[in-house]
Amino acid sequence: MSNPARKPPLASRLYNSALDMGNKTAPGNLVASPADREGGVTLPMIMATIMVFMQLGRPFDQFLFGYHIPAIIGSIAIVVMFFTRWAPTLRTSVGISLVLFLGIMCAASLTSIWKGGSAAYVQQYLELNLTLFCLVGAAPTTVGQIRWLVYVALFACIFNVAVGAGFDTQGRLYLTDEMYGNSDDVALLGGWCIPLVLFLASRLGKIFGSIVGAAGVIACLAIVGLSAARFAIISLGVMALIYFFRSTGAKRLGLIICFVTLAVGSIFLLPKSAVDRLSTITSMWNSDQVGDNGVANEAVDSMRERQQLAKDAFQAFITHPILGVGPDVFVDWRYDVLGRRGQPAHNTYLQAAAENGILGVIFYSAFIITAFVTLRRCTRPLEGWEDGRQIALALQPAWVYFLVSAIFINCLSHAHQYMLAGLAIALERLRLEYIAEAEAVPAVVSDAPVPRAAKIPATLPMPPVHPTPESEPRYRFNRPVKVTRND
Repeated sequence: MSNPARKPPLASRLYNSALDMGNKTAPGNLVASPADREGGVTLPMIMATIMVFMQLGRPFDQFLFGYHIPAIIGSIAIVVMFFTRWAPTLRTSVGISLVLFLGIMCAASLTSIWKGGSAAYVQQYLELNLTLFCLVGAAPTTVGQIRWLVYVALFACIFNVAVGAGFDTQGRLYLTDEMYGNSDDVALLGGWCIPLVLFLASRLGKIFGSIVGAAGVIACLAIVGLSAARFAIISLGVMALIYFFRSTGAKRLGLIICFVTLAVGSIFLLPKSAVDRLSTITSMWNSDQVGDNGVANEAVDSMRERQQLAKDAFQAFITHPILGVGPDVFVDWRYDVLGRRGQPAHNTYLQAAAENGILGVIFYSAFIITAFVTLRRCTRPLEGWEDGRQIALALQPAWVYFLVSAIFINCLSHAHQYMLAGLAIALERLRLEYIAEAEAVPAVVSDAPVPRAAKIPATLPMPPVHPTPESEPRYRFNRPVKVTRND
């Protein structure tokens, strides 16, 4: 008696089950869709998973602060990256824009006011952000593997908030580690995860998915509300408009009801300090308004400080228009030159202009724009591409939330954008491969018998047939056996 086939390891079975979650094969396809292709556990996918979790979950900021272990993992990832199709990833419009931006960053580090700090910053970009982009863009070979990376990104963000978040003296939720120790970053994570939660819920069935989706969205909104970050409210509003215009009349009415319910409920459920701070959102454009309590005054003072930071960043750009003051040294330049407290510009685009000059902000803008356009192309309907299209539709609101948030906070080195850009490249690559394979498959000629009536043109009259009982041939079961009648 032969031995039964040995089962694959548990980790491999869990990974493959996550790839196949909610996967449906469209009948009648001439070629296998990108979601139905065989894609097992590979070394590049393992490394891509580790990089996504390390940069979004930031476990080394929670347990072992420092750059040594992430730098080692990033160096290993670079080696693994060379076993993937990383070169075509960099030859895309997104990859070219990112490479040009990094090239300007390298040139700007040579003229930086703190060359050592700029060089270390560029090294982190090459080892972590650029490597993450290349791995995520080149490692997946199926839509299921891309879906797996989306799940890993969602779990990493949940881990980061669950392990690293706490409340400050003002009662605001923030990340307690030294690297991202403020409320803006926890608000960025909370709002950015909403589309990912909704995508996960859509794969879990109607009842269970509705429960997971509602609970996840409420939890994300609670994180944003407890952080009392006003920019997040604006970003959520823009993201909600995307879902609103995608929906039909009945769903639009439901979205409006949910939005009003959440807005009213937050007034009663959130702490008073958070409500007071969020109520000053109108003063973001009129900082002369002064509240009647300490929280409101702090919020208005914060807005005035951000306006001054924006002016200082513009001054740094005007005085250093070609290559900027140097990567990651605007904080030092503001302290040394202007004599003010060292802080980032709280505007990603102004930060890029101040630190890398006019070419730096142009190439960075080209990177985020081309990535968004690539992701938008992946949302076009195509037979056999529905799974990939659903992923692209889910990532679009997350990308918009990040881009709007970047107007109010400094997230130039955040991994969210490089992972999303890599996923867009991977989706576009699989989509084009599927289209090319479908066009290369010849037309299939059916072997089924054609009915006799179909062979005669409809325009020609059928000749009348008057068979006699003796001469009428009758057949059974499509066999040439003549049946005689016994009259």
